[in-house]
Amino acid sequence: MESSLAFTSNALQGLVISCTELGASRFGKATHGYIIRNNNVLGSGNSALETSLIKFYARCGNVYLAERCFNSIFHKDIVSWSSMIEAYSSHGYGREALVLFNQMLKEGVRPNGVTFLSLLSACSHSGLVSEARGLFDCMTRKFGISPELGHYTCMVDVLGRSGNLEEAVKVIRDMKVKPDGRIWGAVLASCRTHSNSKIAYFAAQKLMELEPDNVGYHVVLSNVQAGDGRWGSVENIRKSMVEMNMQKSPAWSCVPEIGSSLVSADRRD
Repeated sequence: MESSLAFTSNALQGLVISCTELGASRFGKATHGYIIRNNNVLGSGNSALETSLIKFYARCGNVYLAERCFNSIFHKDIVSWSSMIEAYSSHGYGREALVLFNQMLKEGVRPNGVTFLSLLSACSHSGLVSEARGLFDCMTRKFGISPELGHYTCMVDVLGRSGNLEEAVKVIRDMKVKPDGRIWGAVLASCRTHSNSKIAYFAAQKLMELEPDNVGYHVVLSNVQAGDGRWGSVENIRKSMVEMNMQKSPAWSCVPEIGSSLVSADRRD
């Protein structure tokens, strides 16, 4: 980045956001270096620009530098706090996320739905079941925030991961929003971990009701039946897939640096 060029704070924020989305760590760090060198020109106190750097370093996997950016913000708003909590959450630092949340409350900053979504996700990744229950209750009772599907999904995930599968299903049944494939998928994944074929079959059926043409759900249901020794049901599912002309799509990936794409069973000699 040429030092003779002059960038506004908004332009730099746009660059940092682009680097975050693209995973362009080298260019993002160069942009941060420019910001540091030109701090006297840009001025301090631009929380939006500084918060974008927290998200950038979290995306790059460098929680330490995300913390440094967060600590350098003089006037922290709810977006800054939530972004740092999300950074901890995405890298499995559940305890650190909770400590930061308590610090935020002490400083008089009111959390919002995004804050609690990151906190519940942090609990899910770190296996903090009782803490997740407390946060969910705090969100609804103390702060009057209505849970959305993402909050319920995190709650179901943390319960399922800990083996509380019946409680996870109860959360879905009692929630006031319509469940989607992701939330039932979380139940199913936990059932496979804890070998609960009964709830796994129920979750797989719910997934097929939501998307009857999704070949992946048919395969999952077939695997559940096979794991339970119901080979007749497995054969019926596979026959119905043939009749509906359903087949699994091959996996596909792209490597931008070499301009090449690959599918499963494909070779590049």
